[in-house]
Amino acid sequence: MLVLIRHRLTLFSMLLLLARVALAQELASTQENAPNLSPYQSIEFLSDDVAQIHRDSGNSVWDFKRSLLIAGGLDGSRPTEIADYSLATNAILYSKNGSELFLKRKGEQTRKAFGPSGLFYFDVDFSKSGDAVLAICEDQKTNTPAAYYLSTKNGSILWKETGNAATRYVSLRKTRRLIRFNKSLLDEFYETVSLIDTESGEIQITLDISKAKLSPNFQFARDDLDRIYLCAGQTDSTLLISAHADTIVTLNDGKNPSLISLSQDASRIIMKNGSSLAAPKIRDAKTGKVIASLEEFLPDHPTLLNPRAFTLSPDGKSVYTHGERGVIRKWNIDDLSLKNEYKYGDLQFTSLTLSPDEATLYGTLTPAFGDRTIVALDLAANAREPKFIRTEPEAKTISIDWFNGTLVNKFGFSPNRSAYFFADPGSIQFYNANNNQPLLQLSAPKSLAQSR
Repeated sequence: MLVLIRHRLTLFSMLLLLARVALAQELASTQENAPNLSPYQSIEFLSDDVAQIHRDSGNSVWDFKRSLLIAGGLDGSRPTEIADYSLATNAILYSKNGSELFLKRKGEQTRKAFGPSGLFYFDVDFSKSGDAVLAICEDQKTNTPAAYYLSTKNGSILWKETGNAATRYVSLRKTRRLIRFNKSLLDEFYETVSLIDTESGEIQITLDISKAKLSPNFQFARDDLDRIYLCAGQTDSTLLISAHADTIVTLNDGKNPSLISLSQDASRIIMKNGSSLAAPKIRDAKTGKVIASLEEFLPDHPTLLNPRAFTLSPDGKSVYTHGERGVIRKWNIDDLSLKNEYKYGDLQFTSLTLSPDEATLYGTLTPAFGDRTIVALDLAANAREPKFIRTEPEAKTISIDWFNGTLVNKFGFSPNRSAYFFADPGSIQFYNANNNQPLLQLSAPKSLAQSR
């Protein structure tokens, strides 16, 4: 996916946009399912062994277990122009400055023009089967946004969605949903939001959101698997869009949703609204109903109100919190009871991520601990000695021109949880989850890494 943005802004609107971006960055979290607020850099697992790294100058695709580059270039000074890659068909979509698309199928030697002409393509995405492409674009003559679903066999239009110049589309590629925000040209705020099935083009749900006062520059956040999309209006309303369940609800708890963690079964979400002093709340991810607030837990643990890091158990029934140095607590959400307490010296964690069997808790550390970036905590054995994970000298390291501006202290698992990655300002590192041994490191040149 390659997102290219054209802005025709006055100086005032540009300053307003920059202010919005600064506020949106406050939504970012290093939790397991924290949102990638920038559409330009992200990591997408195409299989248990293959990952596509999205970047604003073109994507690259890696078999990280074999340290093999499948598609894309290494040198960021020569944009690859790869907009998306289909593992199912080994086809590649190329974008030329957003104004033209080209498709190269398996076995073909040359690229062929693809898609309607006269469009500016913001975002393109292969279907899971590789037989179709979702393209979010804009008519260059009318400046009208549109969404096309195109056949990769013959380029025909399978379905098409258009609005007016104020319509906004957001692709949730991993749940195969498209969000459409609608308003009239003269209105300041969006009036409705809809969820559309990208394969059929059918609208799953539409909701009137006029009371939320959601402006075009709204703040937003999403989880890594595109199951949850949050957007904040100018009132005390936040829209909770559950793409995996096709539900949209309005939360009226305050602005600025942040610190998001979603359970692996997507049943519960933990987040906070408002100021940094607000207590996080645990909600039903489909209905938005508050199940518990962390301030309801034992009152003699004031650090729970503003934990440095927390994560939900895979089934959403427990929450792990980190408040004071070296201490992690596990709580039962339904009866608010303390189930366990783990102590690890004076370590300070910036994020917590559970393995799917809840046997290992991975924590990322504050910069004060130097190269000890990741620590694996064995919960099953109740081990008190943390295992520090480093990139070993024998790890396969490939130097690339760097592009990792937004994936800072980001942690995530492959689909079958056999591997995980950690991204910091200077590298993206892949590890074997069974033995914590490094698989692949994509590293910036030292001179460039030091300048970032």
